[in-house]
Amino acid sequence: GNNITLFWASESVLLYWLFQKSKIRIIEYASLIVWCAMILSLLMDWRNIYSDETSAITIIANKAFITGFYTAIASYVLFILRNKQLPGGKDAIEKIISKNVFRVTGIVLLFLTGSLEVNYQFTYYFPRFAMNVLYLQLFSFAFLWLLLLITDKIQTIKIPIRLQVILLAIGVLYYLVCLGTITDLQEHLLEAHQFTGYFNACWITAILVGNFFYKLIQIERNKNSITPAISGLFVWLTCAGIIIFVSFEAFWTVNSLFYNDQNPPDEIQRVFIKTCLPVLWGISSFCFMWLGMKYKFKPLRIVSLVLFLVTLLKLFIFDISNIPAAGKIAAFFCLGVLLLIVSFMYQRLKNIIILDEQNKSE
Repeated sequence: GNNITLFWASESVLLYWLFQKSKIRIIEYASLIVWCAMILSLLMDWRNIYSDETSAITIIANKAFITGFYTAIASYVLFILRNKQLPGGKDAIEKIISKNVFRVTGIVLLFLTGSLEVNYQFTYYFPRFAMNVLYLQLFSFAFLWLLLLITDKIQTIKIPIRLQVILLAIGVLYYLVCLGTITDLQEHLLEAHQFTGYFNACWITAILVGNFFYKLIQIERNKNSITPAISGLFVWLTCAGIIIFVSFEAFWTVNSLFYNDQNPPDEIQRVFIKTCLPVLWGISSFCFMWLGMKYKFKPLRIVSLVLFLVTLLKLFIFDISNIPAAGKIAAFFCLGVLLLIVSFMYQRLKNIIILDEQNKSE
């Protein structure tokens, strides 16, 4: 069982340490073989323990989690040992497997260990609700945030900027893919009047996702890894992601504040989409315009104008019917004020914008 996996993890590290002391090549090859066997044994342990979803296992202090955590640590120790270069240049085994493989494997094993544990425990204790999706998100984003924070502080293990962009983009995409599931989960919790406090994890997740957007924007501003050919597409996708993020977070907040037996989720959703969403998009458009003018960034101003146009079309074509009079007044009033402010800003800063575009064309 898992004892074999623990033994092989220890043995692979010990063998490689002995190789560094003795310089006997066969011990180095033996260490690699035992390490590969450890990975296969760990996968078998996870399958045997986590495949049975009808049995309760101790949270964290169970065979699957402890074994996964131990193998992750062992893999990272191998990476540390491989950092000690042997005299005489690269050795034979280094040509076969890079030392970074141990580092990446250790990080991946640590992530999978936590993910499988979170998914299993929340699936077992909350079988009627998709609570596992919410807390799997929270764990994944917290893991990524800590990983980037730690690697930024230690230059020897710093993650390249391009890889950071990929990881952050995957995190944002994962958030967007799960939006429907999280919305259904909140609705089920509110209707069942059970476990609503567990949904507070959503707000922690929102903070982490907001931090991901901030990091992506900082990378774009520094032009570290975004090529000019895809810079415009990057801006559009980032702004679209921010709009979707803000819209759903606001919707979940409204649901939490105003849900009761007289205001079911369907009614709240209808009023939110027709009344609150145009105002929210109008404010977002104003923020994009202000930032685009402050930093003299033309793509952001174009995004703002397009979002304003979409908001107005949505308001006049789809939202004008079947909403309360107070909602109509509030939506039109707020959008009118925002349009007047934007118009005033354009008139005051028109010369700056024209000069900015001339400098870029030169």
